[in-house]
Amino acid sequence: MNKACITHIEVVLSETQQLPTEFLALSENWKYLAGGFYTIAHTDILQELTGFELQTLKQLQEQKKIIEFTYRAVSSPQTDVKLPDWAEP
Repeated sequence: MNKACITHIEVVLSETQQLPTEFLALSENWKYLAGGFYTIAHTDILQELTGFELQTLKQLQEQKKIIEFTYRAVSSPQTDVKLPDWAEP
């Protein structure tokens, strides 16, 4: 049986920044929470981040194209196991 995996990604942007295309390539379903000086963009993807993707995201942060990013993944050896609420597709 295939392993089920969902990764939740959150990105903090300043009010003048836009989500870089590298993030847009990960998902078309980004949601935005605008607040004061910052915007939080978040999405769920149905895979784990690869080493290359993770390195690219870290570089974007170092280049100051984003303020911060975080991610968390949940997986289950069975596809029929109920995942946490944040991981629901």
